[in-house]
Amino acid sequence: MSRTSRRLLMAVEACVLAVILLLCAADQFTTCETIVKVNLQQDLQQLFLLLKEETMIGEFTPP
Repeated sequence: MSRTSRRLLMAVEACVLAVILLLCAADQFTTCETIVKVNLQQDLQQLFLLLKEETMIGEFTPP
């Protein structure tokens, strides 16, 4: 294999590796973002239920 062919092959391999790493990073980012959104939604739902419960308890408690 000639020197130019080897360099070209190494450049192609480096580009393929870079693309694979970028895809892995993008997948990791979207996974983390989804987890944060789901957790945030669950936290908000729990807070809403607690607030609703507190207001209902306040309505039935004599002053």
